[in-house]
Amino acid sequence: MWSQILKKAKLWRRLADDHQPLKTKVSDIGRALTREELRHLAEVAATDQDWEAAFYGSVLAANTGLRGGEIKKLRIGVIDLESRRLRVTRADTKSDAGARFIELNADATEAAGRLLLRALLLKAPATKPEHYLLPKSLSHITHGEDKGKRGYDPTQHQKYWDSAWDSLTKATGLDGFRFHDLRHTFITHMVERGVPLGTIQAFVGHMSARMLRHYTHITSGAARRAVELLDADPILVPTQKGSERVYRA
Repeated sequence: MWSQILKKAKLWRRLADDHQPLKTKVSDIGRALTREELRHLAEVAATDQDWEAAFYGSVLAANTGLRGGEIKKLRIGVIDLESRRLRVTRADTKSDAGARFIELNADATEAAGRLLLRALLLKAPATKPEHYLLPKSLSHITHGEDKGKRGYDPTQHQKYWDSAWDSLTKATGLDGFRFHDLRHTFITHMVERGVPLGTIQAFVGHMSARMLRHYTHITSGAARRAVELLDADPILVPTQKGSERVYRA
């Protein structure tokens, strides 16, 4: 509530980097955008450079199922554009034990490439493998050791893009659409295209029992549509006899 008031008063930027929001449970199931809505989001995002980081992050989320926090913590060294793959490491280990390897489609590869180019063109460029793909902006910080600094620090990752995301979704007519819902968007698109839940879990990691029940229900509809594709080339010719449907060879 207070953050919304401060945003309207144009004072939020001064506090955003020092704000520590209370942990709240985010619903694991939300709204899924269509591919058409995602294309419209891209058209609007191209009109304002301030939306760049949040938008390219959203493309990664919608095409990989990555969480916002995982995207913000991506380091340059985990991205392989040539192989179209990235690695998500566990926070509690420095090795690849428990890491997820994410295959990138064309959109996700393009978004990762544009974020990498953005990081390389900053005044304090992110060039080392351990540097963050989304470096932290040091402007508007009013407290702590980074107070008064300018530019970007590639050794720290971006923590917030709430203001940019809010203004972008409002401009797109998607007011209230959560960044977290892009994960739901990815899963829904995969399920609707017949991708097994086990394969999807390899992308997105843990899925709650409630999520599994929800997507299993979607899978049933996808399976029905899939088998009905065979109706275009039937083996038996249906005939009508009274109220009964009789099939003959």
